[in-house]
Amino acid sequence: MSSSVPIEREIPLIQRGFVDNCFEEGQYEYGIDALDKLRGPNYKPPQLHVRTLVYIALYPLPPKPSNNVERIEMFLSPRKIQAQRHRDDMWPKPTSRPLAISLLRAFIDTNSPECLMRALPFHTYTDSDGVKDVNPFTEADLKENHEDNSPLKNELAGMQSRKDCWEMLKVGFIKRKQQDHRSRMDNTAIKDDSEELPDPTVGPYAWPLLEWMIHVFEKNQCMKKAVGQPSFSPLLLMQIPPPRSKKGPRWEVDVPVQVAMACLAPDSSELLTHGISLEKRQELGSRLVALLVNLTLTMPPLLSPSHLMRTLTLKLLDLPFKSLLSMLVSIPSDHMQFKISLLESCLASGVGGSTEAINTTKAGTVAPRAKPKPSAKRVNATVTAEPVVPPPNAAKGQPKETYAVPSQDRLVHLLSAPLPPLPKADSRELSPVKTALVKFHLISTLYNLRIAGRLAIADWDPVVRSGTMQIAVVNGITGNLEKQDDPDYDMIEVYRANALEVVKVWMADSDGGKSMRCPMQYSLDVSKTI
Repeated sequence: MSSSVPIEREIPLIQRGFVDNCFEEGQYEYGIDALDKLRGPNYKPPQLHVRTLVYIALYPLPPKPSNNVERIEMFLSPRKIQAQRHRDDMWPKPTSRPLAISLLRAFIDTNSPECLMRALPFHTYTDSDGVKDVNPFTEADLKENHEDNSPLKNELAGMQSRKDCWEMLKVGFIKRKQQDHRSRMDNTAIKDDSEELPDPTVGPYAWPLLEWMIHVFEKNQCMKKAVGQPSFSPLLLMQIPPPRSKKGPRWEVDVPVQVAMACLAPDSSELLTHGISLEKRQELGSRLVALLVNLTLTMPPLLSPSHLMRTLTLKLLDLPFKSLLSMLVSIPSDHMQFKISLLESCLASGVGGSTEAINTTKAGTVAPRAKPKPSAKRVNATVTAEPVVPPPNAAKGQPKETYAVPSQDRLVHLLSAPLPPLPKADSRELSPVKTALVKFHLISTLYNLRIAGRLAIADWDPVVRSGTMQIAVVNGITGNLEKQDDPDYDMIEVYRANALEVVKVWMADSDGGKSMRCPMQYSLDVSKTI
């Protein structure tokens, strides 16, 4: 199979020099066109050219100038006006941006993910990751053989000095240069709209780049799976810092998880997204979470499952209802056990408990623990504890499930707990309607796991036949809740009715009957009513 993969070589110096000349003269559209004509499976795009395309893709569009600009130019000499406009022409134009984005996407179809991502910053690789053939780069891959003399020289050097690719997505990472000389004359002349925004994780011009990176990670993952290796992306792993001890799995996932949560955020302001639809952004967030989950499923895990679960739980509790619904519905079927662990973690930590007191009791299962007494060293602390290093024989013999299904008693206890009261504005506790949503998804996912043959029927079917699960649903969804107590009462009743229907179908199956309707359809039906 490996013999069918074309060998990628560096583009010859003469052709590469032509593209360099175009970029050095500020003729970015001609350079992009020439690079597109050189594109092919046998030639790697130079790192410098890929970085230039990324820079152009992130370059802010020109804001609306005020009338003061023309008024100021009336008092300048023609030579100064010409010099200013010449400097402006050396920076990317708005028409170059869609061409750069289109070429970056085209490179995914013709070239390997490694030759594209080598141009972006990444964390160092360590052999302690525990899985062979993880490092996607060789010394030859990272060597650059020509000098950059373009107007973007300093900007591209600063881009490469960043810690990882996530930094390039932030608002303000790249600022328009045309405004510099005018802002010295009149601060109101040209103003970048993004400077008025809060500092979101993903800037208004970074969404196409984020989509491109996720696509590259997914192709990298598929190529690993195609040759019989575990389904994960080494390139994504390189965007997560290695542990300080250089031992055990990586665990600092706060930044990529925050990027995924930014995708799920409901803010659809044109200023923040520049026309990227909410559905598209939520899809990107779900795909990124799925890529992160796959890093925890290797043996041994390349990414700490407990830290990913903890970080996701903290972030999900802050999501509004519709964003949480979108996240739960989009979790793929091959991650059902992960989904059950995530739902359990949300119920255990988001109803009357502190989200800072989450502890992993076993692989993939998170439960509340006693909250430690605060100390000066722990004030405003984030997750900094190093994960336990797996024993050397962890990968030998029967592999242990990363996300094991919790016990029946544990889940029945969480399901039967009454709905919480309406939380305060600054609280991280789940609201009643979000708790009902999580409980419904927990029941339907358990049943779908049973259909897939991945749930211990001998242990779970008696719980359903005895009526224990039905009682848990009745008590845990609505229960003593009155209609006047919650404005979302009707929606909670919908989740209660659908959860009871899932239990009814499950009970019929356990008695040898056949279900007339797949519970996963209930999840989709409820989402359409919102």
